[in-house]
Amino acid sequence: MNYQKFARLYSYSRISRYLKASKGNKKKAQQMYYANARLAQAFQPLISFFEVILRNQLHYAIAKHFGDVQWLINQKNGFMSDPSLTHVVKKTGKTKTNDFLQDFRYNLLSICK
Repeated sequence: MNYQKFARLYSYSRISRYLKASKGNKKKAQQMYYANARLAQAFQPLISFFEVILRNQLHYAIAKHFGDVQWLINQKNGFMSDPSLTHVVKKTGKTKTNDFLQDFRYNLLSICK
């Protein structure tokens, strides 16, 4: 594929760092981009395994802390209503509660019914 089409398809801003690293050699920039993509593909399974293991270990630790394996569904207090989840919005000066976890819990409960 010619460089102009390559750069247009993958975006000039993304390709520019490869062009800079290859000292302006367009063919080398394309080769470096594809080599980087292959390297990223090689790491993807490892990253996926790490994410699953980390998520499970967090679940085990939180379940142990609350003494409840259904902690996400059952915890009505505790971390979901902690004062540390509030902050002052600089623009308005109003206190806002970050209720993402609480909303997530309610959405999860509606799905599980």
